[in-house]
Amino acid sequence: NMTLPLRAATASITATVRDQNGRALPAFIEIQSAGPADGTTTSVPSRLWAYGEADKEGSYRVDRLPAGTYSVHASFNSGENYGHAWYDGADSPETATLVTLGDGDVHSDIDFQLDVRPIYGVVAGRVSDATTGAAVNRAYVVLSPLARDGRRSAPLAYWNPWVVTDAS
Repeated sequence: NMTLPLRAATASITATVRDQNGRALPAFIEIQSAGPADGTTTSVPSRLWAYGEADKEGSYRVDRLPAGTYSVHASFNSGENYGHAWYDGADSPETATLVTLGDGDVHSDIDFQLDVRPIYGVVAGRVSDATTGAAVNRAYVVLSPLARDGRRSAPLAYWNPWVVTDAS
């Protein structure tokens, strides 16, 4: 025999997602259970993940959530543009404002404003001798991130992370 705990799931989160210019975004919404709202490290007996998607007007609704404390994340990716944030404008789950839901609660104010930027860019410059100011021929330049966090950074790929300079 197996006993599975059942929890009522009657709460909802609903709101909108917009970019930095106020345009609606059809963003992906991720909701996951968090620890207690008081910040203690008491373990959560079961993890819950719920997902949703904002429509073309930027509106989303995730229903049938059990009472509990949640972190909410929104992300948008279109072509070469990407933006994401944790509620309430945080850049990581550790700094996110947690949302606490009771049975039957409807939180309609969990809005997001995402800073949408191009994923890719260009690094340009000149390698020069510190003493003479002359261009350094055949200098080896490497582009390397200081740290990589898959949850907080854009989906980047470093196809050519290095280059050898020419005489100019």
